[in-house]
Amino acid sequence: MSTSLFVNAIILVIAGAIVVSVIILTRKLVRLRRLHQAELTLLRLMISDAPFGDKLSAICVLIEAQIDRAYASIMMVNPQTATLSCVTSPSLPADFAQQLNGLPVAEGVGACGTAAARNEAVIVKDMLTHEYFQSAQDMIRSYQLRACWSHPFSNQKGDVAGTFAVYFSQPRLPKRYELKLIQQARDWVALVLQQQHEQERREASEAQMLILQRGIEASVNGIVIADARQPGNPLVYINRLFAF
Repeated sequence: MSTSLFVNAIILVIAGAIVVSVIILTRKLVRLRRLHQAELTLLRLMISDAPFGDKLSAICVLIEAQIDRAYASIMMVNPQTATLSCVTSPSLPADFAQQLNGLPVAEGVGACGTAAARNEAVIVKDMLTHEYFQSAQDMIRSYQLRACWSHPFSNQKGDVAGTFAVYFSQPRLPKRYELKLIQQARDWVALVLQQQHEQERREASEAQMLILQRGIEASVNGIVIADARQPGNPLVYINRLFAF
């Protein structure tokens, strides 16, 4: 081979490598742009007054859009029964999600039951061959599911509150960026759960204040309330009986 032919061959190889690198980089940039746009949409929803279930479903939909052929689900722990129940699974059959209800939080009980028991991620490449799914073979075959990656999330006290899982119709293990996405989704779920608990506490507090206010208004005694924190102890409340 002449020197010129050899040089041309090297140039072609380098050019081909550059083209491949550009294609890969372009795909990554497109994926990141789509993820950024989806995150902005999700953040707007999370700070809105949207229902709790809608926010959780939106997280599942976002992950399904970012991970090819993924089916996401979120399960919550019932502390009284130590079981898991599915609260949302937008792309999974409704009867499949229903069959997951009451799943024990225990070692070796599927990916989600085990993840919740251990408080650590459980990655199952193929449910048909994994020991955690021996008792669920018929269901797995019926719904044509193979892989399951489950990540637990915690409440404000640090206790396991549930699991975020993705299913696939083919055996597979997660790529690094997919794991990061799922871990991020798990954190979003924990944040939405915290929002829900704070809202419930706020509503309970407001209800108690309303009951107290009605009790004071209905009292047969005159009632006056002063603010001892302010100079001169100014009056901040007088019920109607005291006013008359």
